[in-house]
Amino acid sequence: MADTLDINEIEQSAAARIEIAKKVKELAKLVDRVFPGFAVYIERRTENGAEMIRYRRNLSALPAVDQIETVLRDAKAPMQKQDLLNEIHRRGGNVTENTLSIYLSRYDRFVSHGKGMWWINPNNYSNGEEIFQNEKAGA
Repeated sequence: MADTLDINEIEQSAAARIEIAKKVKELAKLVDRVFPGFAVYIERRTENGAEMIRYRRNLSALPAVDQIETVLRDAKAPMQKQDLLNEIHRRGGNVTENTLSIYLSRYDRFVSHGKGMWWINPNNYSNGEEIFQNEKAGA
């Protein structure tokens, strides 16, 4: 049996969505001004409230070393170098394979976990260990 749609409900829903879209657009401008490179997204959740889709910010506005660090931080676990490079490119970053290799081996922000796995060094994290610990705990 087909659902019956009430035109008044559709109009009210559309008006509410338009208002939300305007507010999100205003918020996005403020966020970009205060936190360049970050974006605002509306996230769909499952019925029980669990996260369904998670969007990550575009990396193109960040320096290469910060692109690498951001992807590793968001990953929450060590990554293979090729996977790291693929994720940077997927998110709009412009790091080359050679640049990635140089930054991973020369910057003390990053630490090798062996077998091509790389992670953030909590002792040399660019934003300080306190932020690293808060993000790692999901705060």
